[in-house]
Amino acid sequence: MSGLRPSLVTLEQWGADALDAAQGSGDGTNAQHVTGNPSSSTVLPVATDSTSGPSLLETPATSPLKVYSPTRTEDWLKCPIFAQFRRRLQPREPVWSPARTLGKAVQVGVNVWLQSLRYPSPSGLLVVEPNDVEMAAQRVVEADFQPQEAHTIAGLTKLATGGALAVIESGLFDGHYILLVDEPVGSGRPDVVSRLNRRLQVADFKVALSLRDDYRAKRLAEYDTHDQFWQYAWEVGEHFGEQVERVRAILVILAPLKVLHADLTVTPERVDFWLSGARQTWRDMDAEARGERPCVPKTSSCYGKYGKCDAFDFCYVFRRDPAQAVMSGYYEERVRG
Repeated sequence: MSGLRPSLVTLEQWGADALDAAQGSGDGTNAQHVTGNPSSSTVLPVATDSTSGPSLLETPATSPLKVYSPTRTEDWLKCPIFAQFRRRLQPREPVWSPARTLGKAVQVGVNVWLQSLRYPSPSGLLVVEPNDVEMAAQRVVEADFQPQEAHTIAGLTKLATGGALAVIESGLFDGHYILLVDEPVGSGRPDVVSRLNRRLQVADFKVALSLRDDYRAKRLAEYDTHDQFWQYAWEVGEHFGEQVERVRAILVILAPLKVLHADLTVTPERVDFWLSGARQTWRDMDAEARGERPCVPKTSSCYGKYGKCDAFDFCYVFRRDPAQAVMSGYYEERVRG
């Protein structure tokens, strides 16, 4: 597969040259690739053992419980009002994020290669070339790009292509049999589901434009308690009827170019511990949707590390009135694809 994997020298040069080509891209902004879709599924709560009494971590068996996607759950935990806002409205002129575009472009570039592993040519030879990866990444950048001084299409394409090729070169999928690539499983959408030595594996990409050395270890350590990854482990396991062995979080840093990863070892105990908290969150979300629980703000989320929340003016200027917000011209109805 020498045609697919550029040399390490090429990758090192790519990272150094691409940062200059992107023109002022070292702002430290993270491009978090957020997966999941707005659909939900249903799970039956675990029945308790009547002889020993209910465990604090168990849910009484009452009625089927709706399972919300990782994205919707994360939005709700951030702020229930923000979650409602995001499902219906969006800023008419949202601030374009090159970091988010890069995250999508890297994944699409890697997906071209992963799909070739899943569906090889009749000859058995992999037919993807670096140019195929670059073209896929460029299409994403061109579709998202908004003209401004700090970045160029060519520069962002080069950064994204370098990140995608670095993942391909990393060997993180050596020996894997690819089952799913960016496809729905339950209420979520893991980036990759595969088998290694017949055991189920899940992988998810996170992309950062740049990341300080002293923050990299912290970021990797945080993934161990990331709700998104544990929901993937649970739902993929339910889908295939067997336990996932490992969830691999792959962190791609574009400038300077580096691919890091953290492996989450999945055990029934860890999944059950996470699920006990997730079930309570989903019950609260469901009660709110049925009008049995008030939708209350979490004002600590009004400002974050990237500035004020997208729903800030919706809450404080338009008093959470969707009609007024849309009439103002500042917000518009969200188009659901």
